[in-house]
Amino acid sequence: MSETDTHATYALVGTTGRLVFRLEEPKQMLDEVTVGNAAPHQFTIVSASIGGPGMHGCITSITRPIAPPNPLAAAMLAALGGPVHDQWLGILGICGSTIANATGATELCGLIPAQQRLIRSIHAAARAHSGW
Repeated sequence: MSETDTHATYALVGTTGRLVFRLEEPKQMLDEVTVGNAAPHQFTIVSASIGGPGMHGCITSITRPIAPPNPLAAAMLAALGGPVHDQWLGILGICGSTIANATGATELCGLIPAQQRLIRSIHAAARAHSGW
């Protein structure tokens, strides 16, 4: 996330299926999904374009059993057009992404209101489909 951002809204989906939005320092999202010294698995959900927002995700692990399975992560990421894996482990974090004007590089940022509404809707559908 940009060094100049002081706070950003991001989403967290826990292994119990609970969705929360947080407004905190950007690096906090990565801290939330990290277990011990293991770096979280990071990925693009929707690529940012010039003038258009994207979405970036991170989760505790996709390979090492260092956290419980996250039963809603696969359904939510599939609905958002994100990557597919057999098993998502731990807390799923989702933030925004944008193209930096000066460098053209992708930078992480907060979720815009439309992205937050989309995540809420997809979360509700995934919970209903899973029987939670």
